[in-house]
Amino acid sequence: MNANQREKLEQELNFLKESFDAEVITEDEYEKGKERIEKKLQEIKGADSGKKEDKKVEAEKYGKIAENSESQKKNEEASSKEEEKEKKIEQGKTQEAGIEESPKSIPVILNLKKDEKKDAAKIELSDEYKKEKTNAEIHKSDGELGRKPKKKKILWIAVLILILGIYLFYGYKNTQQNEITATTEIHNSIGAHNTESSSATLTVINSDECFNCDSSRILGIMKEWFPGMKYRELDYKSEDAKKLVDTLRIDILPAYIFDNGNELEKMERFEDVKGAFSNIEGKYILSRDAAGSTYYIGREPIKMKLDLFIRNGDKASLRAEENVNAFIEASEEEIDFNVIDVESEMAKELGIKIVPAFIINNIIKFSGVQPPEVIKQNFCELNEAEVCKKELSKSLI
Repeated sequence: MNANQREKLEQELNFLKESFDAEVITEDEYEKGKERIEKKLQEIKGADSGKKEDKKVEAEKYGKIAENSESQKKNEEASSKEEEKEKKIEQGKTQEAGIEESPKSIPVILNLKKDEKKDAAKIELSDEYKKEKTNAEIHKSDGELGRKPKKKKILWIAVLILILGIYLFYGYKNTQQNEITATTEIHNSIGAHNTESSSATLTVINSDECFNCDSSRILGIMKEWFPGMKYRELDYKSEDAKKLVDTLRIDILPAYIFDNGNELEKMERFEDVKGAFSNIEGKYILSRDAAGSTYYIGREPIKMKLDLFIRNGDKASLRAEENVNAFIEASEEEIDFNVIDVESEMAKELGIKIVPAFIINNIIKFSGVQPPEVIKQNFCELNEAEVCKKELSKSLI
């Protein structure tokens, strides 16, 4: 969500810059709008930093838990070994006591008769067997005693792992909840001015004949400026559109018109952006430069024609000329190509202020320094020529 909000704000900032460059809004209006947008961007950036800090604190907590768990394991192992050692010492003493008592029966066996020695041997063997059996039982007991601490140790480890797992699970859930809460608070603070509703209606007049008349970007900005507004789109050939075109003297599309100017003036953001609009008979129309309009509907189409508008001595204009020449040279057909100064009457008539700018077939405009391949693609949207089949440089010359 933060990324989408940041992208919209950056688009709005670019739009303001374009409007200022085109002298649509004043420097004071541009600085105010720029300061407001940059403040919002800083708020988003601060919130992102806060999230990283929360995650760092959580990581430190988990690290301490892991260290305590490891220390407790080591203490338990040392305690278990000490207990096992003490028990073995006690058992060893018991075994030595049993060995000291057995020799007392030996003198009795030596005083027996020959026939009785066999029975004595049996008794002696029986005593030895008993000793071995006793020793075996002692060793068995040692083994059982040795296993008990191990079982106890495993049980403790399992309990610790379970506790740690529960803590981590709930800690993670709490972290997620904190992130959701923080994000919600950011959007509430940033979008606080967007809660108003409006009865202002925006009409967008456009044409399917125009390949570069996409209105989605400007519509997105308008929704940010005037939340709650309604809008409709009309084809310029429709009856409703024709009436507006004639009344407002519209000669380029897309055109963005607010039908009810009084309602628009009540909007909170209107004072910040009113320099981008013209008031004609109670309706507010967005200027052609602010709207990025490109399709001249009042001009006669002329096939295979390309005009480049430049400003003398301007570096961008010179570079644009170099790239368009690469396209012209690659064409085998004759293209009616002209370079026109932005101070000329024709440029003023068309309302061209930002250069470099191109006009294809006397009706479609596109702007900026473009590589030969882009110039070719735009030209071939309206013309069929052999050069359209060629692959030109996609990099600027």
